[in-house]
Amino acid sequence: MNPIQKIKEEKNLTYQDFCNITGLSQSTIYKHLTGSKKEISKELFTAIKALGYDAEQVKQQYKEFKENKKLAVLDKANN
Repeated sequence: MNPIQKIKEEKNLTYQDFCNITGLSQSTIYKHLTGSKKEISKELFTAIKALGYDAEQVKQQYKEFKENKKLAVLDKANN
């Protein structure tokens, strides 16, 4: 699972909540939640820390999530 989505669910946050605490647009938050952003933006990284999470750990989990997503697409395409 996307660690950012997990935080969203654990904290019961909406897209708008993330927008309010980061200053990012809903479309940018959506891109983070779907894993289409290459890296976690600095604004979201700061918000993750403010929410009480280990931002470096979330960053690593996000990289793993993206890699797993990529591998799943490749596996699907090859079968």
